[in-house]
Amino acid sequence: MPSCFRIAMAAAIAITLSGYVARDARAEMRVDPCSLLTPAQIATAAGAHFAAGTPIGTTGCSWSATEAVGSKKPIVTVSLWPGSDWTKLQTPLPGVTKSSVSGLGDGAMSATIGGFTSLYVLKGTTIYLVKIYGVPGQDKQVSIEKELGTDLLAKV
Repeated sequence: MPSCFRIAMAAAIAITLSGYVARDARAEMRVDPCSLLTPAQIATAAGAHFAAGTPIGTTGCSWSATEAVGSKKPIVTVSLWPGSDWTKLQTPLPGVTKSSVSGLGDGAMSATIGGFTSLYVLKGTTIYLVKIYGVPGQDKQVSIEKELGTDLLAKV
């Protein structure tokens, strides 16, 4: 009887611990994306004033400039993806140029499609997709996205 009790107790502990591990992985994905950047941080990076973030579902946030830069009002978005998608994101695609970015998170890459760039940063079990719209020039977009990625990682 005592050995049955030990087996049952060990099983209960294992089940309980696996629940905590799974909960921790999901908790990272439950971060409020709008809490990851402030309008002031975005303004510093993009050179314009930005309004507070607006949620995009439960896994994204969008900040809109309150003034035009050139002829457009930039928009910044952050989206959270599961880290398990990292390998898929690195797969080459026709018309998409992907470049490794050093110094951010556990891995980072920039993807360029036409005149637009996106920054993907892997940190722990989450991928943070940072994107700025309405800013001409891929180099400028990448520069802003890297600065915002650095700011974002300071909070996670």
